[in-house]
Amino acid sequence: MKAPRSYVATLVASLGLATKGAGAQDEATKMAWARWRDGDVQEAESLARTIEEPAERTCLLCLCAFVSGRYDVVLEAIARGADLGRHRTRMEELALFAYYHQNRPSEAIEFIERSSIKGRFHAEAARRAARPLRSSLTDLSIALFAEHDLTDYFPAFSAEINGQAVVTHVDTGGSFLLMGPARAKELGIDTLAAGVGYHGSTRVKTYAGTAVRFRLGELRLENVPVTVLPSLSGSQDFIIFGTNVLEQALVTLDYPNKRLIMSPRGNEPAAAKHLALLAEQRVEVPFYLWEDHYMYVRGRFGDHRRLNFFVDSGLVHIVAGEDGAPRQAAFQSTPELFAAWGVDAALTKRREFTSPAPIAIGPLEQSGLLVMTETNPSYASLGDVRIDGLLSHAFLKQYAWTLDFDRRVFVFSGYRSK
Repeated sequence: MKAPRSYVATLVASLGLATKGAGAQDEATKMAWARWRDGDVQEAESLARTIEEPAERTCLLCLCAFVSGRYDVVLEAIARGADLGRHRTRMEELALFAYYHQNRPSEAIEFIERSSIKGRFHAEAARRAARPLRSSLTDLSIALFAEHDLTDYFPAFSAEINGQAVVTHVDTGGSFLLMGPARAKELGIDTLAAGVGYHGSTRVKTYAGTAVRFRLGELRLENVPVTVLPSLSGSQDFIIFGTNVLEQALVTLDYPNKRLIMSPRGNEPAAAKHLALLAEQRVEVPFYLWEDHYMYVRGRFGDHRRLNFFVDSGLVHIVAGEDGAPRQAAFQSTPELFAAWGVDAALTKRREFTSPAPIAIGPLEQSGLLVMTETNPSYASLGDVRIDGLLSHAFLKQYAWTLDFDRRVFVFSGYRSK
């Protein structure tokens, strides 16, 4: 894979072009969008400021702000009636998700009513406005991993939904709550058809509902959106909570100590108690968040750097190793990308294989990981950002990692390279 130009060289070239007329400005615009598609968010934002065409500049600046958690930038652009040109539909979708992340459902439905995206998003916006999400966590809370056959591969926790005790699994590849139709019926959750979505890379029908109450440790949520997938049945009969539940707090998945640590966002005394439970040796890895729950980070495969990895902790692909012990896939990509990264063709034809190269995010590098191929991943592009692979539990479980949504970073404690 051809490496992108350096930040300095790109910025200098772009600034030079921007002074040389319309043709040069077109090239500057193309360059800025190319950096966005490559996942170079900071560079794309810097270059976007040199674009003279208002709609292109506004859209790209809003995209960069959105994935970085600066939702007010998007909502301000919509409120002032910014020239959005060909990007109007895209920007209205961004604004809707910005309202959701800020938990402003009444404003979201008012916005939808006057937007061009009402037909596709109105039902969900109306449901959220009628039953707004509420979240409560007043101090530090710890939930221990529950006993479950898959806890080592798909961490489970005791929880309550609508007053009923359940076992639920954490999966950053999900949004709020996910379950199968039988579970939804048992828990008294009414559902309506909500189109087509994905379970992994498989397209499935989806249904939407609302859980009146969800409790995990001392974290209490009311009116929680539920996605019901018919594929979550039989051997896949799981109740899952995802990124948008984690987003309600400062949270640490402490895999080595088999616990989930939660404290209120924006509460410095509680955060101090929270971090005091973790090793002092820490490293931060920035993440970006697309739409409601798709987190991605910059990563590396061998010598191939500046890649983009979707962080999906719920990949449960387990095979027997050479010694007969179970091995879980830690990473997934396409045969074509593995080949572009120098992996032997004989390996890329397999469903899974041991990676011949280390995989890393920031300074966190691991070797000898089991990886798997996926010919048509549903996550190949997030907002037109190229996603090169999926990083999952078997990589993350080596650490205690904290999701800090306010600063948009993963904080890995007691980290080590393998």
